[in-house]
Amino acid sequence: MLNAALLMSAAMALNLATSSPGSLTQTARPTTASARIRGTVVAGDTGKPLAGAIVTLVDMRASNPSQRQGRWIRTDAEGRWEAPDLSAGAYMLSVSKAGYLKIEYGQKRPFERGKTLDLRSGQLLDKIDIALPRAGAITGRVFDEFGDPAATVFVRALRQRYVDGRRELTPLAEALEGLANGGGDITDDLGQFRIYGLAPGDYFVSASFNPPGEAATALGYPPVYYPGTPSAAEARRIRIGLGEESQNINVTLVSARYACSRYPVLRTVRMCRGRAGSRSSFLRSSRMCVSTVRLTTVA
Repeated sequence: MLNAALLMSAAMALNLATSSPGSLTQTARPTTASARIRGTVVAGDTGKPLAGAIVTLVDMRASNPSQRQGRWIRTDAEGRWEAPDLSAGAYMLSVSKAGYLKIEYGQKRPFERGKTLDLRSGQLLDKIDIALPRAGAITGRVFDEFGDPAATVFVRALRQRYVDGRRELTPLAEALEGLANGGGDITDDLGQFRIYGLAPGDYFVSASFNPPGEAATALGYPPVYYPGTPSAAEARRIRIGLGEESQNINVTLVSARYACSRYPVLRTVRMCRGRAGSRSSFLRSSRMCVSTVRLTTVA
């Protein structure tokens, strides 16, 4: 009898717990309707739909790192795309396709940022249409000092900027990013390279050859600029128009002998580049010494 009473009491308590008013409403969260964005991608020169373009959306207000990486959608045969099941947020939208410039929504000029799309819960943003302009390219070959094709040379496109009133040549992107996005290339066995995805503007080309390991002699290869000078001041400008390809941008590597003298100093390294006695120089960071390095071009 005692066991039966205990079982009955437990059943009644369980029934009260599961059927108590308001127990479900206290734990339930209000649902938010998902939003959508859709549009079309066309070629800027012909207006024809672009199939297979990649549309990427990144929620700039998202705190979750995975959401900040973005979501991508591919356009269909008619250039149409739709991104469903989106949360409310502020989205950056970009579109890319091989042979065309990567464009952000709201972007008006090359190298400037676009604007965000503010999306409310349950909203449909329609007719977010993008026209992609044709991209430019730079092609050429790299040769060693003997006139032979140079393989595995890292070639990059640079742009001129002014920092603290001084002219500097800076790459379009860092090494791996540049390779992924077309702003750089590594020469093949014929010394050929192709830098693509370029917006209209003025560019410079640099080539760096760094064989693996440490040099066994004082001979080395400083970075060179088109057409084949180790001096950035002597680099030749390459002008690219909309969708243009500049060909035969050939670069010749310069081998050089390094002679170093060391003496105590704090956090400075001076390096003279060019022929023996050249006074062109640049500064770079070091811990405890100054190193004057003269390069003698090897004929």
